Amino acid sequence: MSTIANYIRDAAVTRIVAANIKPWKAVRKSPIPTLQTDQLPALGIYMMRENMSPDGDSNCGPPRFIADAVISFAVIDLASKPDVLDGSVDTAIDLIETTLLCDGSFIDLRDLNGQPIIDSITNISRSYQFPQIGETYYLECRLQITFRYFCFFEPVAPNLLTTVSVKASPNAGDGTPIPTDPNNLDIILGS
Repeated sequence: MSTIANYIRDAAVTRIVAANIKPWKAVRKSPIPTLQTDQLPALGIYMMRENMSPDGDSNCGPPRFIADAVISFAVIDLASKPDVLDGSVDTAIDLIETTLLCDGSFIDLRDLNGQPIIDSITNISRSYQFPQIGETYYLECRLQITFRYFCFFEPVAPNLLTTVSVKASPNAGDGTPIPTDPNNLDIILGS
């Protein structure tokens, strides 16, 4: 459920910006719009995809899912800058990864009820792209982290069954109920 993925993304943005890894000129939570050279170096943190698989039997009870959300952390800079050629983009990606994975308050994010949100981190991948816009070449390094969490879709039921009233009475062994009137006990018990 993307609200949980967005909560994880926003928590990551807060920590990475506070860590002051680079003097970012632009920080985006969306893969668009196109960046201009005066907005570099730029940081993009956005959800790439979310996949939900059934948690248990898919046809039994309210919908419950195990969700895997891939959040991308993209560092973009001019490919021709000397510090970029020396690996400053790689260093920034390494620091982003360390900032998030070494922060216990991030790994143990909690919801409003105090329940843990992130079940596990199932995959981390890094990729590079060299887009060209006009005559300018950019270097974009993407760190993609897959966060696993559970989501449950509570049914909308205005009259939930919350109380059950049960009346139990003993029977005579043949299924005939024993009357509660003590005057009729002799007849039923056969005395």
